[in-house]
Amino acid sequence: FPTRRSSDLAAHEIGSTIYWPVGPLVDLKGHPNAQYIYDHVISIPCDQRYDEIQMQEVCDVLNSLS
Repeated sequence: FPTRRSSDLAAHEIGSTIYWPVGPLVDLKGHPNAQYIYDHVISIPCDQRYDEIQMQEVCDVLNSLS
């Protein structure tokens, strides 16, 4: 999910980051909530560099992808 969405966002010139990929020593067996987070969390830009119009564009793209 995050990798696919990251590509979708990049197609709209929106950067995104997957901060916590599953590391080689991480054992997720028996931890479905942790697995869900690894499978679904992606970070998108939202800080002082962007004005209201730019943030609305990010929201519009995200809504179009859902």
